[in-house]
Amino acid sequence: MNNPINDVFDALTPTEGQKDKMWKAISAQKNVQQPIRSRSPIRRRLLASLTACFLMVVVSATAYAAIDGKVVSIIKNQMNKIFFASGSSIMLQINDDGVSVGTDGIKGEWLVKESSFGRLVLTVNGEDMNITDTLSEKGYFYYDYRDDAQILHRVYIVKNAGGTKDYAERWYSQYEWLPELGVGGGSRGTSGPLSRAIMLVEVGVKEGTGDLDTMLQQELDKYWAMYDG
Repeated sequence: MNNPINDVFDALTPTEGQKDKMWKAISAQKNVQQPIRSRSPIRRRLLASLTACFLMVVVSATAYAAIDGKVVSIIKNQMNKIFFASGSSIMLQINDDGVSVGTDGIKGEWLVKESSFGRLVLTVNGEDMNITDTLSEKGYFYYDYRDDAQILHRVYIVKNAGGTKDYAERWYSQYEWLPELGVGGGSRGTSGPLSRAIMLVEVGVKEGTGDLDTMLQQELDKYWAMYDG
């Protein structure tokens, strides 16, 4: 029987050594029985019931926890609820069964406003940025900022493939990533294939296999070629 967890796992893992660590982390995740609780009750789902896109987020989070302990370190420092620029958030919790990742279920707001003059203005961290020309020329734009807990965020705005093979709410998508933790969230209009392309780039950059712009352009070229039409 085809297991979507395995599909995501195979797509994301670049080496055999990391594949073994990720699989152990996922197995531990599946054994978690109790939902994460906070003062304001928020919905939680077990890993097996999550959508393919969010599965990649969970796989990435548990993989990094198994590899370098970054996620575990953040949780031990009580920084377990992380807010994204779009208004959504994730919860990270560690217990004897491993690392647990939950989402608040909120559909984040679009960070890009379209003006009547055809301009695209991205508003993040109190800054308004005209991304019209950059998105048109490169097909992507990203912006880095640190939140109040000094956690690094990277907001992506990426042109969709535009064909019938890939879902598109707008002609561009929004995705937010935490580079130092290896955790993503806060997406809007982002499909599984596009999320996977961005995450593969982030994994490669973290491992030192290339620079962000070069690898991003390469992976997005593959994505556009495969899903355009």
